[in-house]
Amino acid sequence: MPNGAQDQGSRAADPDAGAAQSLAETLRQQTQGYADKRKADAARLVSDVGDAIRDTGSNFDGLPQLKEFFGQAALGVDELADSIAPLVQ
Repeated sequence: MPNGAQDQGSRAADPDAGAAQSLAETLRQQTQGYADKRKADAARLVSDVGDAIRDTGSNFDGLPQLKEFFGQAALGVDELADSIAPLVQ
């Protein structure tokens, strides 16, 4: 009955297994890179939305309550962008 060490040794000696592992690692890295780019894009987009909300609110100088509403909404969106940003490795 073979033990785990023998199984690993035979797989390491098999060039096809090594190539498959290398391919799998390359695919994993590419997928992770793609996901990280999309997360960074999402964080930037959400931050841009916060800026747009803030800019819109700045037009309501004569209506302080409405201006404050937009300011608070922008802060909430900024917090969302900040929570997304650390997910990017």
